[in-house]
Amino acid sequence: MSDPELQRILRKKMQELSGRKLQPTIPSGPVELTSYNFDQYINGERPLIVDFWAEWCAPCRIMDPIFERLAMKHVDRIVFGKLNVDINSEIAARYNVLSIPSYIVFVNGAPMDMLVGAVGETGLERLIARYVGQ
Repeated sequence: MSDPELQRILRKKMQELSGRKLQPTIPSGPVELTSYNFDQYINGERPLIVDFWAEWCAPCRIMDPIFERLAMKHVDRIVFGKLNVDINSEIAARYNVLSIPSYIVFVNGAPMDMLVGAVGETGLERLIARYVGQ
């Protein structure tokens, strides 16, 4: 598994060395969000859907393959991110995430919509459809 923060640093360094702007990479699946890269991703050009989860959460584990599948399906329209609330509790608190799994859609840095619980594939598809062209 690659480290998104390391990739960002390497791309920035390559950009500085080459003197030209590089196109951002499009992740092929959900990116791991942390307190170090969260703001960068929520302020990106494309909408971002964040899965707030934890290792011990059974509903989170049930929803994980669905989230992964949808990330592959919508790879060119919306960015999918996963944020472990046990490791990044300050971000979960910032957005009042009190139950997991929770899914928040961000557009231009602002939280736009939220779903809570094991909503299934249909529930996530409906949320995503509000923010991407069909």
